[in-house]
Amino acid sequence: MSSVKEYVLFKIGKNTWGIELLLVQEIIKPVPITEVPKAPRGVMGVINLRGEVVPMINLADVMGFEFEKSKKNRVLIVKIGTRTFGFLIEELLEIAYLKEEDVDHIRETLPDFAPEFIESVADKDGKIVYILNPEDVINYLEGEAV
Repeated sequence: MSSVKEYVLFKIGKNTWGIELLLVQEIIKPVPITEVPKAPRGVMGVINLRGEVVPMINLADVMGFEFEKSKKNRVLIVKIGTRTFGFLIEELLEIAYLKEEDVDHIRETLPDFAPEFIESVADKDGKIVYILNPEDVINYLEGEAV
């Protein structure tokens, strides 16, 4: 019997991306953002989430894509260790179950865009899903800030 994991699937650019559901605390509509001076590219600022200051990351900007602003935009509130981040996405697609055999963990098969953020590639009903490692995104941004 194969292992199955749940993923939040979303759209950035023309691609479908996923983050393991266990990392996603909640999904909210975009809220007002307070800009932070001299923040690295992709860091939009911070939001107040029920009294907690949460850094907001524009994933499209971090990966070099044009962000399409619309009513479909959402924020994934992601917990990484003890820290919380908001990831702005273009469109929430679905919560999907992916079988372990449908997920390829070989980074050599990855496209040229954003390979440092991609944990694996999955096949969902004949479509490619890039599984994002949010911790790699944060590590990259923290390296940019230095």
